[in-house]
Order: sequence, then structure tokens, then C-alpha cells
Amino acid sequence: MAKSWISLSSRTAQFIEAADELAAAAAREVVKYRRLFATLRSSVEVLRKQESHYRYDLAIAHGLAGKSQEAVRLFAGGHVTAKEPRDWEIERNLLTHELSTVVRDPPAFHGRVVEWSTRSDVY
Repeated sequence: MAKSWISLSSRTAQFIEAADELAAAAAREVVKYRRLFATLRSSVEVLRKQESHYRYDLAIAHGLAGKSQEAVRLFAGGHVTAKEPRDWEIERNLLTHELSTVVRDPPAFHGRVVEWSTRSDVY
């Protein structure tokens, strides 16, 4: 008669194998993204290819690179427009407006981007 169950040790081995595969895949992705986003210039090049999806991120990259006019243009088109915006969408719109007004002042822009990106309640 065949077993209708899997022993605990067999499940543990399966789990460990699957976890190892996922960890290896994640490590490969980290290396890939570190190469893609190694510098501010390479980040702009990558984000520019899909501007419509990454308009906000591209605006920040341009602002950090000192290209304030391009950043302002991208920020202007990067507002989330929804009939019933979520909290994060409202916050993103407020931040987008604020960043577009300080982008011509590099120290203020950089400081605000760092402050926002290091908050623990973001994402």
C-alpha cells in the first residue's frame, strides 16, 4: 500500500530547497539591479526607457543630477489623478508639488529627497 502522506523530514527538505532557490534568485536580481542603477546617469537612462511608468522617479533623478527644468516638467505630469485617491496618492501629490518648487535649490531638494526616502512609514 502506498503512503498517502509525506514525512516531516521530507517536507523540511523540500522547504529548504525551495528557500535556497528563492534566495539565489533574489541574489541574482540584486546584482542585476545594482548594475542597472550603479550611477545616477545609468539610473536616468534606465528610467527614461519607461518614462510613463517611472515619471516621478525620473524627475527625482534629474533633480539630483542638476537638471531642474527637466525635473519640473516630469513632476508636472506625475500627479496621481484618481476620483478617490488613496492616502499614499495624496501624499505623493503633495510631495511632488513640494519637490517641483525646491528642485532649483539643489541642497534643499537633496535634503528633502533624503528626508523622505529615509522615512520608516514610506511604502
